[in-house]
Amino acid sequence: MKKSLLCVLCFFCLIGASFAQFSIDKIDAGGNLGTNMNSRTGWAFGFGIHGDYEIIDNLKAGLQLGFSFSDDMFVFEPSVYGKYYFPFLSFFGFTPFAQVDLGASVLNITEEKTYGRFLVGIGAGLRYEIGKLYIEPKITWGYPFMLAINAAVGYTF
Repeated sequence: MKKSLLCVLCFFCLIGASFAQFSIDKIDAGGNLGTNMNSRTGWAFGFGIHGDYEIIDNLKAGLQLGFSFSDDMFVFEPSVYGKYYFPFLSFFGFTPFAQVDLGASVLNITEEKTYGRFLVGIGAGLRYEIGKLYIEPKITWGYPFMLAINAAVGYTF
């Protein structure tokens, strides 16, 4: 009985110590809204959610879940990304950044079947902060969507 209580106590101490190493000020979460060239007929409306963590100064890693749709298709795009900010290029409160996305794209086309594709993208944008809120408009080039223009709005925890 004493050994099991000691093991449980050690387990909770390890969990607490593992969370203590992460700074909560480095976590961002928010939503995306925009348009992309996922559709066979041109532009498709897109939205999503994202969250990231600052690994080292100015370098973030995150997870994004994107959805886009048009008249003839629906697309689900889960991806991971890396984002690097360039603070030495900041101007008027805007900080430029570059982003690389890797993931999957699941296309569900009306009256046809579902297709799976790799997703890869490279993007550039600007970050503007208002206290703990941020706005990030960006342009992304990649596959299978060709071009995407969107804006992210979120909160830094």
